[in-house]
Amino acid sequence: MTSVHDLDIIKFCAKGTQFIQKKRNFTPKNQTYTTMLEKIIDFSLKNKLIILLFTLGIFVYGIFSLFRISVGAVPDITNNQIQVITTSTNLSTQDMEQFITYPIEMEMANLPGVEEIRSVSKFGLSVVTIVFEDKMGTYLPRQLVEEKLVSVVEEIPQGFGIPVMGPITTGLGEIYQYTLEVKPEFKDRYSLTDLRTIQDWIVTRQLSGIRGVVEINTWGGYLKQYEVAIVPAVLDAMNVSIAELHTALENNNGVGGGAYIEKTNQSYFIRGEGKINSIEDIEYCRQKCGRDSCFGQRCSNRSNRTRRPVRSHNGQRRRGKSDGTNYDA
Repeated sequence: MTSVHDLDIIKFCAKGTQFIQKKRNFTPKNQTYTTMLEKIIDFSLKNKLIILLFTLGIFVYGIFSLFRISVGAVPDITNNQIQVITTSTNLSTQDMEQFITYPIEMEMANLPGVEEIRSVSKFGLSVVTIVFEDKMGTYLPRQLVEEKLVSVVEEIPQGFGIPVMGPITTGLGEIYQYTLEVKPEFKDRYSLTDLRTIQDWIVTRQLSGIRGVVEINTWGGYLKQYEVAIVPAVLDAMNVSIAELHTALENNNGVGGGAYIEKTNQSYFIRGEGKINSIEDIEYCRQKCGRDSCFGQRCSNRSNRTRRPVRSHNGQRRRGKSDGTNYDA
C-alpha cells in the first residue's frame, strides 16, 4: 500500500528524471566553437603548404615593418597643435594681448577642424596655440594657419611684430642634449663668447642638415653683439637726434648695385660695398651733410647680450644645445 508521502517522492523523482533528460538534449554554445576550431585544425593539417607559406609571409612582413617603424624611447603624446609665436621689443602685456594675441585668435577661430584655442601674453611675447583634430594630419593645419597669418599681419600695426608658426615639434620632441667644452690646455684660447659663436655658426648648421631635426635650441654662453654708446650731451650739442643716428647706421650698412658696363666682349658689373665689417666701420659712419657724427673712439664697442638662461655642467659654465625632432608617421 502506497502512502501520500511515497507519492510525493515518486513525483519528485519523475520530474528530476525529466529535467536530466532535457539537459542532456541541450547543445551548449561552447560545442559550436569547438566544432569551428576542429574544422580550422583539420583544414590546416590537410593544407600544410598553404599554411606554411602564409606563416612565412607574416614573418617576413613583421621583419620588414620592424626596420621601418619609428620607435622612440619617449613617444610624443602631444595632441595635433600649432603654435603661433610673436615677439616684440616695446609692447607691454596688455598691448600684446590687444594688438597681437586677440586678432590672431579671431582669425583662427573659424578654421575647420579646430578643437581648442589658448594663448599666453607676456611682455614682448605672444604665444597662441591652436589644437586641431587628429584626423586633420600634420601639414594641412599648417597650411590653413599660414593662409590666415597673411591677413593677420595686415591687422597688426607696423613695427609691433610679425607672427610666425612654431616648428613641427613639441616639448616632448627633445631627443639630445650636449655641451661644447675645451680641453684644459686650450682653455685660455676660447672664451664662452667664442664657444657660443662656434655653436651658432658651425655646429648648428651641420646639425640642421640631419634628417628629422626640425629645430635646434641654444642655451648658455655669451651672444656677441656690437653696440653704440650714445652720449646725450654730445648729440644735443651737434643737433643730432637718436632717430637720425639710427638712420645713419642703416644707410651706411648695405650693398648697392649699378648695373654693368660693356667693353669689347666683356661685361663689368658695378656694385658698391657698404657693409659694416668692423668696429672701425661703425665709428666712421657719417651723419648728414658729410659731417662726422658723434661716433668716435670708445663710442663703439663689442659686448655681449644680457644672459637670461644660464647653463652649467659639472659645476662649470658651458655652452649647451638641445635638438628637437619630428618624424613622419
